[in-house]
Amino acid sequence: MDWQPLPRRDGHLAIAAAGPPQAPPVVLLHGFLADSRAWRQVVDKAALPERRWLAVDLPGHGASAQVLLAGAPDPWAAVGELVDRSLSEYLHGPFAVVGYSAGGRVAAWWALQGQMPKRLGLSALVLESAHPGLAVPAERAARWAQDQARAAELLAVGLPEFVAAWEQLPLFASQHRLGQDHTRLLAQKRIRLDQHPDGLVDHLRTLSTGTMPRLDDLGARADVPALVLAGQEDTAYCALAPRWLKPLPKAELRFVAGAGHNLHLEAPAAWQAAVAEALGRQ
Repeated sequence: MDWQPLPRRDGHLAIAAAGPPQAPPVVLLHGFLADSRAWRQVVDKAALPERRWLAVDLPGHGASAQVLLAGAPDPWAAVGELVDRSLSEYLHGPFAVVGYSAGGRVAAWWALQGQMPKRLGLSALVLESAHPGLAVPAERAARWAQDQARAAELLAVGLPEFVAAWEQLPLFASQHRLGQDHTRLLAQKRIRLDQHPDGLVDHLRTLSTGTMPRLDDLGARADVPALVLAGQEDTAYCALAPRWLKPLPKAELRFVAGAGHNLHLEAPAAWQAAVAEALGRQ
């Protein structure tokens, strides 16, 4: 599939697009330590319905590395406004949103609170390994402290050593069976090493899970057709998934065998089948 950068205004997020401009749009939001390129191996026109794919580089990542949120009074409100503003020229009717991990949190926040989703309507919301927000104040404080420590570590050791340590986190243990020379793992590593440390530090300091709003406290949106995905080997996120039924009462929960946190990397065929089904309801 041919991906091209879209024209971009100052202060907007970078967006790469593929697929016919007249096709129904799908917004893609990547995870931490990645950018829009993370979707290119899995968004396959042979396996998915014909759509206009709009892959956003989130603040501090990819070509949006210089878009930082440190000066924003409310970074979560700011990221929602940024996504709204950056996509305003490209969305004119109902659209779908797919978000993974950190991008899933932004996707859900934007879907539930953003002006554009409310005004234009959502045809589908797919959340892959997305956290609805920490419920216990002590857990929020601990996660905030952990992310600040990670930011300090990144500045101290540099990006290559930080990436090497990140890839050894238990959260990603299920990826190791692919083998370190696996094509998808090598592509993921290249993308990670292409990131800018200052942008990643800004993300950790502003969009930490420890500071995000509890999304299951925002009120129910029965009008949003949602699919919540988690890998069966990612037991923590499987346990979190039912909490999404409070803000998204029509959500379907689906747990994919043989995969952990990153479904679109570890089980691309299962991810494609699930996303194709969600988009096929449009």
